[in-house]
Amino acid sequence: DMAGGHCEGMAVLSLMMYTGQISASDFGGSQASDLDLNDETLQREIAYWWATQAVDPTSSSIVTGTPMEILETIRQMDVNGETYTIGIYNDRGEGHAITPFGVEDKGDGLYAILVYDNNYPGETRELFIDSRDNSWTYETSINPQVDSDVWSGNADTGTLDLTPTSARLETQFCPFCEGGYTSVGKLAAPGEILNQIFLDGKGHILIEDDNGNRLGYVDGQIVNEIPGASYSKYRMLASGETPEPIYMVPANLDLTITIDGSELTEETLTDLVLIGPGYSIGVEYIYLSPGQVDIAYFYPADEMIAYETTSDESPSIIFGVENPDADYYFEVYGVDMVGGGIITAWLDSAAGDLLINTEKLNGEGFFNFYLTRITDDLEEEFYAEDISLTEGALVYVNYAEWSDANPDGLYFGVDLNGDGEIDEEYVVDDAQ
Repeated sequence: DMAGGHCEGMAVLSLMMYTGQISASDFGGSQASDLDLNDETLQREIAYWWATQAVDPTSSSIVTGTPMEILETIRQMDVNGETYTIGIYNDRGEGHAITPFGVEDKGDGLYAILVYDNNYPGETRELFIDSRDNSWTYETSINPQVDSDVWSGNADTGTLDLTPTSARLETQFCPFCEGGYTSVGKLAAPGEILNQIFLDGKGHILIEDDNGNRLGYVDGQIVNEIPGASYSKYRMLASGETPEPIYMVPANLDLTITIDGSELTEETLTDLVLIGPGYSIGVEYIYLSPGQVDIAYFYPADEMIAYETTSDESPSIIFGVENPDADYYFEVYGVDMVGGGIITAWLDSAAGDLLINTEKLNGEGFFNFYLTRITDDLEEEFYAEDISLTEGALVYVNYAEWSDANPDGLYFGVDLNGDGEIDEEYVVDDAQ
């Protein structure tokens, strides 16, 4: 989601035009500042380089250091060798990307890294490094129409980093493909499979493993206590509302994730998704209110998610899974959780069932169900609405038996009391 800004993509593309790796003439201009940002080809190019910040090997190749260490690296930068974009961050967790191309000695221990900032086209901007206290300052704004703000940091804040261009030019790993996302960073075992977790919307999340180790926001600051875990902050500043970082955790961990709306001033629509190799699990359409705190439980090895709220919600539980014969996408949505409760859903891939447990649902209601089945040859869809959901029931959806070639409907079984026996069964027709 680039709604928060394109600065990362523009910083990278500007740098590659400066070094001659990409020609501005390919997009209808002689230099970066001449280009028409409404050009679709240019937008796609910016989007591609923007996306590299969130995936390996780019994400794990980011160079951190003190302001003086960052300065020295830029001083040694060679347009014919390794080049970098600079990531800067403020104390609110917002990030911005700028393009360095030189260093000036201002005297008395003060240096300026000369940068291009897409919010100031045609200008040479200065990122100041003070060797006397190993600090940095930069004046910027969230977009050219807004008053500027001074950002700063020092050797202890960890608010400057460098992303090498060479890592962006490698093949980028796909976190949701089968066999997908492995760690090449220093904190995790080489080749360890990781899951990605992201929040699409406002608010913060705090991730905990079974040992109580935490990853995410605590008292306004990010902590990382989970062995092998890491996070990547977005560098995008157009709106002044930088998204929650992308979190990476070892794929073998069960997780409890708190969705925290304590800092919100208005209701916001929020999605929480976990992406692993060959699967995705999430809860979407959470209307998070100021002060609201919900909890999601992820059990990736069991392909299971549980969502707990004390508020009136109608969330969507989503699954995506790759199988040898067909890939599937599921949505269970429109569940009326009046007064809150817990809804649990999981896949039994061996049996070809999707199971929905409403043991702790407060009351009775209905849900809608959507299924997409994708093979090499075709994409098939099934939709059903107003399926009864009784408190304490376990609903079986036998998705593996359905296809458009067998259009007799989708089998639903219901265990009303949790004794493992099907008490009701019926076939639901496609409502499309």
